[in-house]
Amino acid sequence: MTGLHHKRSYRAQGRDHLARAQALLATGRQDELIYAVLELRMAIESHVYATAEAYSDELPEPKLAKWQPPGLLRELLTIDPHVDTTGTISFAREIAPGIAGTDWKTLGTDKKMTLKEVEAAYHKLGNFLHIETVLDRADGKIRDYARLRKIGGEIAERLADIFSGTIHNFKMGVTAQMACFVCHKTIKRRLTNLKPGDGIVTECGPGCHATYSIMLNEGNKVEWTARFDEIPCAQEGCIGTVQIWEKHMKLGNSFLCDCCGKASELALGIQAVLDADEPPATVAG
Repeated sequence: MTGLHHKRSYRAQGRDHLARAQALLATGRQDELIYAVLELRMAIESHVYATAEAYSDELPEPKLAKWQPPGLLRELLTIDPHVDTTGTISFAREIAPGIAGTDWKTLGTDKKMTLKEVEAAYHKLGNFLHIETVLDRADGKIRDYARLRKIGGEIAERLADIFSGTIHNFKMGVTAQMACFVCHKTIKRRLTNLKPGDGIVTECGPGCHATYSIMLNEGNKVEWTARFDEIPCAQEGCIGTVQIWEKHMKLGNSFLCDCCGKASELALGIQAVLDADEPPATVAG
């Protein structure tokens, strides 16, 4: 049917890239190896993007825009320290409250590449995507195709294992959510890493300028604080205030007052503070 686009999952795309890489590695031709490298890197990207997609409601859009897998995976680890950990999910019927029986059933294994693996594989492959520099050639350094084939084969084997997982993107954790004061959309953030007294700063999401502090107080209750200031309107005679969010605290930005309807602008200011017994200081410039 024309006009329709079928959106394939990142996981499916990753398997496609891996299959093409394996086929290229199997030809035995040197000129095919560079294309195998590209396919393998795309397979790694697909694996990490699939993981990031599962956290899209917890990670601000600018961070989701990171395209290099190592950088994106580091961002994901800041909100879930287990995001790159392989885990098997099993369950058993309780024989008493809080006590599991011995008849465990396994649902499957969620296989992940660790950050260390992703960094190593992605950069090793990337080293082969450029021709030798002038100095390399002068020193007699040429591309080692035998080494490339060995590295490519090992990474392909590891990716095949990753994509063989029977479940994927299973996640557990404590989250907090609230409606944004500005756009009224629901904000959800993971609190798994927080201890009483700890806090994080987060942005609302796409198209919204609101930022918030989230604090876990000593009573294990979540406190949300909007990060804005109420600034008195600069217009003479106006008693209104201007609400300025942290993201907009920049010189030259102007804001309309809800009371008088006029604008105030953020600017640097200086005020003289003179001691009656001392002359004012001067600065040569």
